[in-house]
Amino acid sequence: MIVSGRTLAHIARMLNQTIEGEFVALGDDAEAWLVIRAVDSSWFEVWSHRPLVLEQIKGHFHDTTDVRLGC
Repeated sequence: MIVSGRTLAHIARMLNQTIEGEFVALGDDAEAWLVIRAVDSSWFEVWSHRPLVLEQIKGHFHDTTDVRLGC
């Protein structure tokens, strides 16, 4: 389902738990700039090529781990 960021934020405020799901933020060029994957209710994987976005997300959680991917 494709929804606006505003709609997604509104829905997220009403959720208590996300067990499985993948959320992808697309730019105007339809390229993904943020991917959040809910693996279970206590583990989320987050990818972005925007360091500021990652830092903002990390600021909301007490337990985060950076994983560097080799090319």
